[in-house]
Amino acid sequence: MVSLSKVKQNKGITGIDMAISICVIVIFVGLISGLFYNIYSHSTAVRINALAVDYAIKMAEETDRMQYEEVNNDINYELRSKFQIPDAYNTEVSVEDYNKKEDVIKIVTIKVNYEFMNHDEEYVIKKLKVKEYKYE
Repeated sequence: MVSLSKVKQNKGITGIDMAISICVIVIFVGLISGLFYNIYSHSTAVRINALAVDYAIKMAEETDRMQYEEVNNDINYELRSKFQIPDAYNTEVSVEDYNKKEDVIKIVTIKVNYEFMNHDEEYVIKKLKVKEYKYE
């Protein structure tokens, strides 16, 4: 009969124990770093999109403050410089008449484009600009 002391030998860490522990550490480090990367990229994407929405809303509100005759296709540069929009965001303001017969309503389309992680993103706002009349 084999004695228990011969079967159970305590010689420390073996090569297999070391290999298994290194594999477990590598798997967990990879998993945790992947989670950190995903959290960082999603939070950055949300922040960049929020800025694009903010710029588009500021531009739309400024067209509300402008006179009807001032709102045309040439206001893009004026709005970009007023709100100091960085070059990473491409903006486009297009204005078209709602009704060709009467010039009382314009459709203003504001597009803000940006690139994030090799993907082009676009945010679009469409609004109406109504001609104001003064009654005296």
